Amino acid sequence: MSEETMTERASKAQEYLAEHLAGQESWYDRKATWNKSWHVWLGLIVIVAGASISVMQVIAALIPEHFTAWTSVVTALLGATVVISKGVDQLWKFDENWSGYRKASESIKRE
Repeated sequence: MSEETMTERASKAQEYLAEHLAGQESWYDRKATWNKSWHVWLGLIVIVAGASISVMQVIAALIPEHFTAWTSVVTALLGATVVISKGVDQLWKFDENWSGYRKASESIKRE
């Protein structure tokens, strides 16, 4: 094979890899970002709702005449929010997906 043909083939191979890997890297990067966002938001919901349950109970104990009627309903809804948010995060594995997509994206960048 001539030197010119080998150079031409190498050039085409580089062009092919650059075009296809760039698209794949971008896709994995977007998926990693999306999964990270969901994981962080669901975690924040769990923290805020969980902390709110305790705050509601303390407020209801300090001022029972104003809060007892609806405290149990609100705390039950907050508890359900915690369970649902954590369940969705674990069921759809946003944290694992985020990590996997990020690793794939970074691996493609190194190629």
